[in-house]
Amino acid sequence: GAGGPLAGPVAAMSGNLLGYEIFRLRTGALPAETAGQVLIQDLESLDVMAEPVHPHPRCRRCAAPAGAASGAAETPEVPERLVLPVTPTVETAREAEDLVEELNRISDALVRPYTGVFRRYDDEELTQTPLKISRVEVALGHGVRREIAAFDVHHLAGARLRALYAAAEAYVEHVV
Repeated sequence: GAGGPLAGPVAAMSGNLLGYEIFRLRTGALPAETAGQVLIQDLESLDVMAEPVHPHPRCRRCAAPAGAASGAAETPEVPERLVLPVTPTVETAREAEDLVEELNRISDALVRPYTGVFRRYDDEELTQTPLKISRVEVALGHGVRREIAAFDVHHLAGARLRALYAAAEAYVEHVV
């Protein structure tokens, strides 16, 4: 049951996963799978997934040391300012493709079910006409979760990007 001790194959798989990770860390023979990320095992399907862990913006321990090179190669670029994106028109398909690429880049860095700054988009069941509507779920500290909504007149990607920017503002206001 939920919350109870692990038993049987689930306990064995979890123990093996933990033991293998300790072996990797102690021997240095292989890079640790937990370096910069956390491993999550679904106890029903037994699937294991890895999600990146980003340091909290106010964490002094995790901050880069003074004089260190800023921005590792793996760190995705973030916008200089949080401004609402310009909505492409129907005629500008190239701009729409750029919008989708920007959304994917930001989402890959920040939207994760367990470790992301934003947990998920909640827009699959919403009617998307005449406006494209998106909601993004954000944790605002101490277990408080909030859904931030936004819209776009042409593209769901535009609505999602606007929701991400609005959620980022709420996150900065409440958490950082």
